[in-house]
Amino acid sequence: MTEETKKLFDAPWAVDEKQSETFGEIFDVMDEDLYLHYARCYDEKTANRLARLPELYDALVETVYYKCFECMGGLRHNIEMTREEIIKNGCPKQNKSNVCIYVKHLELLRKVRDGK
Repeated sequence: MTEETKKLFDAPWAVDEKQSETFGEIFDVMDEDLYLHYARCYDEKTANRLARLPELYDALVETVYYKCFECMGGLRHNIEMTREEIIKNGCPKQNKSNVCIYVKHLELLRKVRDGK
């Protein structure tokens, strides 16, 4: 996971198992220091899925970045764009069509990054 993603999500996240008199076994999704609380789940599988969201975000950013890099001719030229710049600014070619599915991914990643 990149440092940028770690900062964005206060990641990595962990699952902390607890017992509740009312609900029985519960699982809290928290930062790895078990300080910041993000979610409470009543089954371990869901808690583990939620705890992986920063990693999933990071993987999607990486995939979109490499696809955009290839599209811009990055294999033939020195394209100086960071992952964060592509998310912030969108398609470097200003592609507004539905031809490239990665444009939609960029929009979603921007929403996640901005918390919208």
